Amino acid sequence: MKRPSLTLLGVTALAVLAATVTPLASASTPASAATSTAVLSVSSTNDPGYPAGRQHAAVGRSVTVGVATLSRGITVVGPESKSGAGDGIRITVEPPQGKSLTVGRYGVDSRSQDPSLARAELVVGSVSQSFIGDVEVLDLAADAAGALTRFDVVFRNGTATPSYAFFGQLRFGQPGDTGAVPTATTIQYPDTPVGSVPVTTTETIVNTGSAPVTMGAAAVTSGTSGDFPITADTCSRTTLAAGAKCTFTIGFTPTKAGPRAGVVSIATGGVTRRISLAGSAPLGTTGITYRGDDYVSGGTTHAFPDGSFATVVGRSSSDGYAFVPTRPYGLDSGADTTRVEVVRYGGGPLQVGTFDTSEATGPAEGSTAKYGLSVSGSGRGCGSYTGRLTVSSFAVDSTGAVTSARLSWTLRCTFTPGTMTGSLSWRDRSDKTAPAAVTSLAIATASSTRTATWRASTSADAVGTVVRLVPGAGVGALPTSGLPVTSTGATSATLPALTSGRQYTLIAWSVDSSGNVGARTATSVKG
Repeated sequence: MKRPSLTLLGVTALAVLAATVTPLASASTPASAATSTAVLSVSSTNDPGYPAGRQHAAVGRSVTVGVATLSRGITVVGPESKSGAGDGIRITVEPPQGKSLTVGRYGVDSRSQDPSLARAELVVGSVSQSFIGDVEVLDLAADAAGALTRFDVVFRNGTATPSYAFFGQLRFGQPGDTGAVPTATTIQYPDTPVGSVPVTTTETIVNTGSAPVTMGAAAVTSGTSGDFPITADTCSRTTLAAGAKCTFTIGFTPTKAGPRAGVVSIATGGVTRRISLAGSAPLGTTGITYRGDDYVSGGTTHAFPDGSFATVVGRSSSDGYAFVPTRPYGLDSGADTTRVEVVRYGGGPLQVGTFDTSEATGPAEGSTAKYGLSVSGSGRGCGSYTGRLTVSSFAVDSTGAVTSARLSWTLRCTFTPGTMTGSLSWRDRSDKTAPAAVTSLAIATASSTRTATWRASTSADAVGTVVRLVPGAGVGALPTSGLPVTSTGATSATLPALTSGRQYTLIAWSVDSSGNVGARTATSVKG
């Protein structure tokens, strides 16, 4: 299956969270030579028939931590998905030029040469994957020489679509990674439409101990179970022998728009393992439909509704906009051959109104059209188009990325008979107003238990509050960042145990019935 030949829009570099890395003066061994456990989990939504589409999960000796310093960043090498597959994986995370790696969230765009941005590289076999997404360093510590003694990193490559995405976690030296060790303790999924085929990660639990471990049942213990279905479970209610492993799959198929969060728990002997889950579903309605007796339509209606498909927006070859429906795991190889390209000659966002159109690459000779439009699909295209385009709505953010659109058209291929009619929606919605922010966020301590309280949003359509505990100062954090506290209509929640001496930020966001997220309210917390 071919990847769509477009460049994703809407990914901008985010500020690095400023946080202090706690030196461990007693630790003098670099991470690559230490005896602490290394853990890797990498999931992919590419076609599993190809190396880029395979799951990688490993604990201990099969994971190699190479470079691991504050100044040079982290490189982790994982094993092949199966012996002889030739698809071993390497992940590198580097701080911005001249900076040290810190706890926090980095936006990454491999297309940019800006030295002030963090860098990330993901290589499957010998093929480097273009990295456009984010990296979040949840935990980090180093010795006096700057060699890392522990880290916990999650990443998402391809955040804007569930198709052609990678996401996973890298850990080293974490105190909980003993006994029956899960390969992922924090999972941040790519944006996935409501009703999508579940975007999955295979959770592997490896018994690194010398005695058998009795396993409990894997279950969603926080959040909505419908958002995070558990399937293919070989772990629950089994006995895991020393050195053995078991697996279960955790999917993400959001039931509502906006941020979604949950926790999967499973008992492993006397320890309950908790796996933090987070993702978002795009707001509004997205989809493409076209039909007609023209050459491209072929007398058939072609429909790509949201959920069944995810439409990606990119730049067209003539600096306009390209809309391409895709499907994860190569489930519909014909979907990503469909492409709607639209351009306003001279550049800039589309204006509301009805316009004559010509070629997407520029006006044909003698044409007075100010807009270009082309539609191709199922291996069919037309070298020359004329038509009429109606732009009902079109909005972009400060970076020029499309935030919502609604278009319709009548289109003719110049050299063949027939007419196509079609329409396109991109996150189209009537409610674009964020709810009022949460207020009065505070933390009270009683008998060693910390409880967060807040006043809910005063907006009439507010339905709940997302509260996250983010390591560091919290700059640039999203409602999927860090660790979950609650995501309900409540106005209080008990905080989990915090590591002594570490800095955290507690952040609350209001969410309305359409999935719009209000401005954040935050307060610092010391472990």
